[in-house]
Amino acid sequence: MDKKWILVIEDDLDLLKGIAEILKRKNFTPVTANNYKEATLKLKKQKFNCIVTDLKLTAGSSSEAESGASLVEYIRSQIKDENHSTPIFVISGNIDNEAVARLKGKIQGALVKPFTVDELVEKIKAIAA
Repeated sequence: MDKKWILVIEDDLDLLKGIAEILKRKNFTPVTANNYKEATLKLKKQKFNCIVTDLKLTAGSSSEAESGASLVEYIRSQIKDENHSTPIFVISGNIDNEAVARLKGKIQGALVKPFTVDELVEKIKAIAA
């Protein structure tokens, strides 16, 4: 089985570590970032099979311009390498339907926290090429 590289961006460090551990146990290779800036640096260095991002990033973000939604916009408009078309789905404790609607066509779905391990893994399996 080829390695499936998954970029996980989440500002809750406990949740980020938990998601990474779950993905490792399910034979994925997670790479983690806990803010917008860290995520953009990792996106420039490596190709991913799937990107999972918190919709409302706060850690290390100084403004609304560094939210998960803005990160999706950045990936789709500024990243010109293989990650430009990488499947993305968002996770959030409170799905902002307006934000999700603005991202229509740019993301492959959304999960509301709390979600089950099975929901997360099935979503990744369905979209990770």
